[in-house]
Amino acid sequence: MKQIHAPVHLLLWLLVLAFGASTTLAADTSQAAYDEAKALRNAGRLDEAERAARELTQARGTAFGGADKRTIEAWQLLVTVYARQGRREDYEAQLRALVPAITKAYGPTHRETLTYQTHLMAAILLQGQTAEACEMSRSLIPILTRELGPEDKTTLVARKNYAASLWLLNQVEESETQHRQIIPLLTRICGAEDRETLMCQGCFGTTLLKLGKHAEAEKVFRSILPINVRVFGSTHQESVKARCHLAGALLEQKKWEESEALYREALPLCDLTYGPEGETTLRTQACYIQVLIALNRNKEAKEYCLRLLPVATRVLGPDDNSTQHTRAALDRLK
Repeated sequence: MKQIHAPVHLLLWLLVLAFGASTTLAADTSQAAYDEAKALRNAGRLDEAERAARELTQARGTAFGGADKRTIEAWQLLVTVYARQGRREDYEAQLRALVPAITKAYGPTHRETLTYQTHLMAAILLQGQTAEACEMSRSLIPILTRELGPEDKTTLVARKNYAASLWLLNQVEESETQHRQIIPLLTRICGAEDRETLMCQGCFGTTLLKLGKHAEAEKVFRSILPINVRVFGSTHQESVKARCHLAGALLEQKKWEESEALYREALPLCDLTYGPEGETTLRTQACYIQVLIALNRNKEAKEYCLRLLPVATRVLGPDDNSTQHTRAALDRLK
């Protein structure tokens, strides 16, 4: 068999395998090979881990079939490597093929099946396929609640992702309701400093901002910002977003000085995390201009506008709100 390297080819190859097993062992299918690939992943040697897990998945698939639990074990390892590599498209594509294989091997209501369906839902959401993720959540959550229990972490994570999908679909009132229900459960079951809890609180804070509940949003982000920095690190997206959103909540309440200080801290972090032309970086700069104008620091504000406007026009588009606000600010400052 020709050696296959591209993930999309591996995906198609494994789908073919699901229809039947070969009787010939093509390569090492041992537990030792699995343990070695897992050790490479755990050591952060992800390129080597990806190659080892891919070859093991191919070997076991050839020997045992695509829906055999031994193949699935290797395939699951490969998927976790893609997740750690940040290869979102490959991660989603592999999960779409893996979930039917797991369902066939374990049954539709087995914990393993339901867990990987939840992973797939999250992957779809991350890829921006929000309506599909929301619909999948609606159908999956009752099954998770019945089979795993309402306080199982997998159930709670699915509900967290459902609340996030509602926010992304601009169904903010329902998103707020879901967040208010799920955050106490996540906090009690998983802990106040669990990553899922913190991400859920961050999404809740942005929901409050969208609803104009700026004082409550300020309270949320003021609470989670130091925890995010400790748990995720100062340059992680969750920490940077919390800092930006806290500054934004203060801006909306005309607490100019503290908002300016937070934005000034956030801007270099945005550059590091999202890049100088990242969407979050540009929107944060546009908000910072508003604060500078409110503080009568018009010379600085004009300099920022002149730098930001051509980049925002090119990256965000001329009709984007941040671009339009920057253009209007520059017109006022001329």
